Amino acid sequence: MVLRCGTSSIAWDSFCLGIKVLQEELWLVKDELLQRDVARASGASQHTAWSTTSLHLVYRDLSILSQRDEAGEVGLPFWRLIDIANSAECKDHRDKVYGLIGLMDSNIGKELEPNYKIPPREVYTEVSKAFMKTYQTLDPIREGDPWGPTKTPSWVADWMWDGGRLSQARIENRLWGPAWLSGKSIPDSSVYRPYEASLGGTMDISFLDTGLLACTGFITDTIAGLSARGRGFFAWSMASIVQAKEWKSIYGNRDETSKALYRCLVADRVGGGQIPSDRHAVILNLPSTFNKAKLQFEKRGWSWLASQDNYYFRWEEWRKANRNFQMGDWLLNDFFSDIIPADALEHDFTEVYACFDRTCQKRRFIITEKGYMGWAPDNIHGSVRDQTMGGDLIAILLGCSTPVVIRPNGDYFKVIGEAYVQGIMEGEAMDFLKEGKVERRNFTFY
Repeated sequence: MVLRCGTSSIAWDSFCLGIKVLQEELWLVKDELLQRDVARASGASQHTAWSTTSLHLVYRDLSILSQRDEAGEVGLPFWRLIDIANSAECKDHRDKVYGLIGLMDSNIGKELEPNYKIPPREVYTEVSKAFMKTYQTLDPIREGDPWGPTKTPSWVADWMWDGGRLSQARIENRLWGPAWLSGKSIPDSSVYRPYEASLGGTMDISFLDTGLLACTGFITDTIAGLSARGRGFFAWSMASIVQAKEWKSIYGNRDETSKALYRCLVADRVGGGQIPSDRHAVILNLPSTFNKAKLQFEKRGWSWLASQDNYYFRWEEWRKANRNFQMGDWLLNDFFSDIIPADALEHDFTEVYACFDRTCQKRRFIITEKGYMGWAPDNIHGSVRDQTMGGDLIAILLGCSTPVVIRPNGDYFKVIGEAYVQGIMEGEAMDFLKEGKVERRNFTFY
């Protein structure tokens, strides 16, 4: 593939390589020079140059697409297609799917012959079915929820709805942060560790004519407490906190619970998609406010973190809103300190800061009846009723790599969305099934 501009041309792979060098090694220099060029060429204000910073999207997304194509990899994963569709505009909502068929596995494309006589909700249902059948996985159900505008079945991803998903929130994506962090910590297929909640269990599904999905799995827990829910991207509502009546940590004493907490705050995946180590416990020493953090960052010469005055709000406001969230005999705030240790490393603090920024977006911290902690979907633009609720169930569905929050309704269940539960993301709950602590059952989702 070749890019042309007038009489000039450049190979696509060379263009992407150049963008990579700028993004990883000369990020700030690149931004400043581009702003100067735009201002000199057009006489526009410096704000107009904001569009030049979109070059990082080439580095982040388009170059990855071309690398997959050059490597002969077949089709994009379901979640990446969803992200592309969410950021795209089209006159016909069915083209959210049909316009991306060329990026899908050819076997899926054969099942999705464009049909503009059926409504969008049926198109979205059909593409979920196609991915489940072709890849023999229930993972597309992770993108389901009952809140989308197209009114798809809850187990079907609504390709028109972005109210609960954001590409920056995905554990699979590279971290947001300085170039030396985000550029060097890209999850690669050879090293990235996906979750394995059902431990590769074979899915057993059937699609019913009425838009129902039947599958198998088991209920492992119930949500007992919920932290403050987001009000848009910039605030959290303390009034929305649901305190558990009682909670006893399944992890053990305070030290063991503290360890589980730091792993939970980064969703058990750090740079490169790897499992965190003890050095990532420093997130518990990340100061609660930027005022408390800035002087400590500056003293150590941590320039990037010291410049986060416009972005630190996510950590600061989340900590403030949830400081009195009850976790048994402790408050959430009891596990943290505002003092950065003398031997602290800039990379460690930058990494956990970036990881939490990713984890907390569109997610709500939870504790469960059995003593676990984790994250559940946070519908930040939804009404009070359109939320994850106390009493919602956490299920392991065979063939799905993460737990799922579900809600019973008579003989049927509704998918609320993907869950993260610290301590059962690597298949540990499958032992409960073997030991007879839980019972395998059939679920029918509508």
